[in-house]
Amino acid sequence: MIPFTADLLPLAPTATSKDQLAILSRIKNGLIGKRERKLELLRKGEISSIVKLVKPSRLAGEDELSISVQATAILGALSLPTAEAMTILLSSRAHIAMIDALTTLGYDEDFGGLDAHAQLRGKLLETLLRSIKTLYVDLVKVIGPRDWGCSVVGASVSLEERQDVNPPWEAELRSAAKGKGKESADPYQVNMDEDRIGRVQDLRKLGQHALDLIYTERSSVPHSDSSPFSHVTGQPPTLKLLIRLLVECSTPRVASWETSSPITSESTRLQIADMICNFFSGTVRLPSQRDAVLLEPESVAEALFNLIEYGSGKVQETALNALSALARGSYALIHAANRVGSESRSLANVVADLTLSSKPTLRLAAATCQTVRFKEYPSPKPDVVSTVAEPLIPILLALLEKEPTLRAQAAFTFAYLVADDEVLQDAAVKLKCLDILKTVLQAPPRVDQPYSTFASLEECARVQEGALLAVAVIGAISEPHRHQVLGSGLLPIVVTSLSHQFVGVRAAACHVLRGLARSVNVLRTTLLEAGAAEPLFNLLRSEEDLVVQITAAAAVSNLVVEFSPMRESLLEQGCMQRLCELAHLGDETLRINALFAIKNAVYQSAATFKRKTMMNLGWNFLAECISHPNEEISVEALAILRNITCIVNDDAVTGISELGEDRLFNLLEDKLRSESTNVILQAVYTLVNLATADEMAKLAIVSRNQIVRSLMMHMDHSMSEVRVGTAWVMINLCYQERSSIYRHQRKPHEIVSRLRALGVEQRLRTMLSDVSLDVRERVGQALELMSP
Repeated sequence: MIPFTADLLPLAPTATSKDQLAILSRIKNGLIGKRERKLELLRKGEISSIVKLVKPSRLAGEDELSISVQATAILGALSLPTAEAMTILLSSRAHIAMIDALTTLGYDEDFGGLDAHAQLRGKLLETLLRSIKTLYVDLVKVIGPRDWGCSVVGASVSLEERQDVNPPWEAELRSAAKGKGKESADPYQVNMDEDRIGRVQDLRKLGQHALDLIYTERSSVPHSDSSPFSHVTGQPPTLKLLIRLLVECSTPRVASWETSSPITSESTRLQIADMICNFFSGTVRLPSQRDAVLLEPESVAEALFNLIEYGSGKVQETALNALSALARGSYALIHAANRVGSESRSLANVVADLTLSSKPTLRLAAATCQTVRFKEYPSPKPDVVSTVAEPLIPILLALLEKEPTLRAQAAFTFAYLVADDEVLQDAAVKLKCLDILKTVLQAPPRVDQPYSTFASLEECARVQEGALLAVAVIGAISEPHRHQVLGSGLLPIVVTSLSHQFVGVRAAACHVLRGLARSVNVLRTTLLEAGAAEPLFNLLRSEEDLVVQITAAAAVSNLVVEFSPMRESLLEQGCMQRLCELAHLGDETLRINALFAIKNAVYQSAATFKRKTMMNLGWNFLAECISHPNEEISVEALAILRNITCIVNDDAVTGISELGEDRLFNLLEDKLRSESTNVILQAVYTLVNLATADEMAKLAIVSRNQIVRSLMMHMDHSMSEVRVGTAWVMINLCYQERSSIYRHQRKPHEIVSRLRALGVEQRLRTMLSDVSLDVRERVGQALELMSP
């Protein structure tokens, strides 16, 4: 017997087919359950000699087909969910060789022939599908996006802020590249030399290209016009083949192929369907990928329905998971799926029955599928909430409580289900969901023995991440629920999680604090007492994941206001300086959140604090943000200027000396012409404050006819707050303190005369019948000040 050793590669070019087959068989058997051997073989750098054997020739005989089967099986066995393994396999073009062999074999008109090698070709097809599925699912585990993540928090957080964290493998790589010296938790990721680190850094590009081969590229594949696949257009050939195989293998009989074909075996058909469903559920993450699969949603929906209703337990699970992955964000598939089956055995009825299965994994797959179906309904009716969604809550909570190995997906599914829905959240709270989540978060992690791999530690972290996101969802929109979160004793766990090893847990903990920070002052005091300030500030540091920085900045924004008990603690740690630094970074969502926090911090603050803040932020940078094409950035920058110019304790910061009169008022003049109500509102109230500052600022405003005309135009704005603001500008312009040191610079009625000449007084009189009482009262004040 040939002993296993990495020196078996490369295969000698003079080796006979029998020798090659014996060596390949020995390598394959030697890799089973031996991750050390897999890495040893990968690092040897001779995988290309196996890759060359994957695709058989057109008229391959038994030996050549058997060699292709063994070579393909080895490539599948070598796949590991590590950055290094994926980089080596993709760099060797293993995926391209297998995809080429699969499409060539699948489009071969003689595939279902009656020759002596039909069984071997069928075995090769299965092996190719299994190895491709394994490699691609491992690839997506490494490079992401993840199946479930921060997106489950719902619409209480903007879409841009629901982006998922970077895969933990990238953080691992950055740590290795910086040479921090500590070994990784995964023994197969430690001590990577510089050459391997350099190659792994190309993984994202390699991985994206590999996924594009399936979901994007329209490369040509040899097949005749009479091929059963030639009529399908608009899809890459490999994806066409996968969908066709799924459809064929989901039906009771395979009418288009000869009955003697190996594909007609019941067990073979279900195995192929299972692998394809696993492939889709493990790789489909992006809308573009869903769109590529669902060019013909009816055929996909019918195939999955058949597998869910008639398949075995394992195939039912994978079909449900595939339907969940493909249906998220795709109402087209939900609509098509709702039309298959009969009235008595619809998809809804079949899946609902499976949520009561005695098998926990099948129960979870069905509950997840029902959750996705419910969330994808456009504006679900109350009866749908009560009949479809509410029954899922006790099912998911029971899985969370009693099935430790399923807790991660159960937690994410639960959070996704109840997000943005107070009715469902009330029902969940009544079922003691917070107590269950607390128990889950306090449970000791389940780790592999005798050591923990990076993958096993990440899976434990996913349980914590999902549970924290569920807590975040419960406390996101309801004040009573926030009190219940605090009353359940979860806050110390949340604060500890801010310093967790895994980035997803830190992001989830940030989302919890962000929701709690929206609450009243007593809750903010509780956050201070829990010691949240320091770990929260640490999440703003430069080496932190971008998504965590974005969420942490949003949480901090509600804790740095003047009346917040946590303000002093955060400021002492340099929070304002760090927020100003974050505002200068390139990511627009991070800049918006940083500016929002700065806006809150300077609101009603002392002039000395405002001046110090602007030294860190920069007046020129603020002006650039005001002119930014991104409306949200422009609004937040204007709001900062509005709060900066608001007088506190008779000490004014106008920005006139810092930016120059012309630049400042040109900016405001431009923003008054905006089509955005939010921009106009901030510009108007900035002028309200500047008109209060001093006589010099007042004269600067009235000397600009275009600003006055714009204000007059906005006196009939649809938003009453804007109309009130225009009246306040006129009140402040006309008001003159007797003790003003600037009285000698103008005649008593100089500003009033200029405003009258521009038609302001006449325009104000037309507002005396405004529907808003506040507007009418402010207009009355302005007219009184303008009277002789």
